[in-house]
Amino acid sequence: MDQLILVLESSSRKTSVALIKNGHCWLVEESALDTGDPAAELTLFVQKILQRAKLKGTDLAAIALSKGPGSYTGLRIAYSTAKGLAFAWQRPLLALDTLAALAYGAKWNQSLPKNSLLICLEDARRGNAYAAIYNSQLEVIKSPFFVSLKELDLTIYQQEHRLYVLGSAAMNYQELMSQNKIEIDLLPIKAPSARFFEQLAQNAYEKQAFAELAYSEPFYLRAPQLTKPKNNKFFSKK
Repeated sequence: MDQLILVLESSSRKTSVALIKNGHCWLVEESALDTGDPAAELTLFVQKILQRAKLKGTDLAAIALSKGPGSYTGLRIAYSTAKGLAFAWQRPLLALDTLAALAYGAKWNQSLPKNSLLICLEDARRGNAYAAIYNSQLEVIKSPFFVSLKELDLTIYQQEHRLYVLGSAAMNYQELMSQNKIEIDLLPIKAPSARFFEQLAQNAYEKQAFAELAYSEPFYLRAPQLTKPKNNKFFSKK
């Protein structure tokens, strides 16, 4: 019997939903970069995919989502949508690492040298990034961490590895490092996609690494930075 997993991704600059069949992406719906409205699109994309596949939600083996790190708003929307579907269809929930999927996207799109290191960089604003480092076999060299792009030092890897950067903050980082004459290749993958989660979702399902539906939360990596509003003459204290 086929194992069908629905994957929701809205952690970054686009929204996407994929249907994974036995570990391979079967169908995908996704918005263009910077045009996505995850609150409206996730449900619409789910509906479109199930209609194309002629399936009901109860035909699925599991619901998976990109758990972060990434956009606070996008992650919350994905979690509420995925939990609602899992609860309604009585299906288990899989929470999958966003940066690991981004690295898989690099392998999914092109072959890379064996000595490659994939540096995944998702924009965290104000010159910062959510980062993680993987080798060519997608093994974790450094698990997700928060870093200033100016302070991200990759020179320790340069002698033995060919360095590739990808993600929404990759171009900014490459430009910074070019000033320091550090050679880094830029991969044309600017955002994660639900289709990149095919192996991650399948592996998690086979291991029954299910998230607790009631208590699972996004992987923010850092707390939101809350700022106080500027004084308003109508509401300021006299």
